[in-house]
Amino acid sequence: MDNKVIELIKKYPNDSELGNAIRRMYFSQSHNGEKIFESPDKGKTIYSRQSGETERTLVTNQMEIPF
Repeated sequence: MDNKVIELIKKYPNDSELGNAIRRMYFSQSHNGEKIFESPDKGKTIYSRQSGETERTLVTNQMEIPF
């Protein structure tokens, strides 16, 4: 078993917390550096965040959005 997973199992004995930690690790490795663009209001407001992260920033320059 991967040593990182073993460390996470020891650090997070709660199954829910362990699952969250493993998902964060997976997404950070599989989607490394990808930006995600989200809009809660059908495009009026657009936010961006790094894949695997929850902190987002408001996009004020439409040139930042890849089409």
